[in-house]
Amino acid sequence: MKNEGFNIEIDKNAKPMRTSEWYEEEGFIKIKTVKFEGKLGKWFCDVLKKPNYIIVNLDEMGSFIWKRCDGKTTVEEILEELKESMGKKFEKDGIGPRSFYFMHMLRNRRFVTWEENDSQSTDEKI
Repeated sequence: MKNEGFNIEIDKNAKPMRTSEWYEEEGFIKIKTVKFEGKLGKWFCDVLKKPNYIIVNLDEMGSFIWKRCDGKTTVEEILEELKESMGKKFEKDGIGPRSFYFMHMLRNRRFVTWEENDSQSTDEKI
């Protein structure tokens, strides 16, 4: 899938793998991520007696996708399962394109990782 000005193509055979600490609460995923990597930021959190992490709360769609980012399930399989689970809502609410942006956000924030084979034909990308 492509959008003008922003390439959101994903290799449909890519297998996203979670890299962040997480937990499930009332059916929704919460990702724990570090605020500061450097000494100054860590020191600042210590001084303020605040944790050096934040919790990212995922919605229904995000939680669904996150649970399947196990390094075994392909992007194509995840999206097919999402489409089956959401039914008409998938197309009606624009969940298809939104899921592509979401998967890229997960990767850009290093919550998940996957390798893409650049030699894949465009038939291998969705």
